[in-house]
Amino acid sequence: MSFKEHCQDILEKIEQSSKGEKVSLESILKEIAVLFQEFQVELKTAEPEEKKTLIKMMNDFHLRLKELTQSIGEQVGMSEEDLIAYAQNPSNFSPFEAGWIERSKNSIESISENVAKEMHEGEEKPKEPPPPPSKKSKRKRPKRSDWRKS
Repeated sequence: MSFKEHCQDILEKIEQSSKGEKVSLESILKEIAVLFQEFQVELKTAEPEEKKTLIKMMNDFHLRLKELTQSIGEQVGMSEEDLIAYAQNPSNFSPFEAGWIERSKNSIESISENVAKEMHEGEEKPKEPPPPPSKKSKRKRPKRSDWRKS
């Protein structure tokens, strides 16, 4: 399955859940974690143009995921912030589910950080301009011979 097909497959499962069909949260989170790992691998080996395409696909995936989250929130009468707060509260899940969600979240965050680092590795850092010359005022000091005259 290609990266793009994998994105579409995940979005379809989430869309099914937004229509009231029962879909396993665990399976969706697993697939998202795998998707991020695939993205990381693809990004390492991709040419610059392919990298742009991959990044665009991931941005599109993120936007669509956000739209679906808002749709689900509207259906259950919760804002996006309420849904996030609900998902982050471990008391809303069994201990197993809460632990699994936390591990998935940490895995996705770790992969995201690695991808961000890799994306910026190839970029040249902008050169900093040289510091401006020091503007110390030179005070004319009297010569020793001038001291004797006074």
